[in-house]
Amino acid sequence: MSSRNIYLSRNEKKIACNLYKILKKTKKEILTNNSSSNAINKYRKILIKLGFTKIDYFEMRTDELKLAKSKDLNKRLFIAAFIGKTRLIDNLKI
Repeated sequence: MSSRNIYLSRNEKKIACNLYKILKKTKKEILTNNSSSNAINKYRKILIKLGFTKIDYFEMRTDELKLAKSKDLNKRLFIAAFIGKTRLIDNLKI
């Protein structure tokens, strides 16, 4: 739970709970289908449908923060998304 959650209404907190869930689903799809761009684009659209108002970035990078390729080891998903005026960030190791 982020300290930024204090800026969210009750309804916005429900929306925010989806951020980590979507990261896990994106990871699973990348590992299953080996297509990061398709998975990220798919779940970016889903986040907007769920109530996120803007996505600053949603990308797969290496631990050195370089854009990752499927063959790279030590990859992470990084995301920064807004719900209203509140910007939430998260990441997940792939």
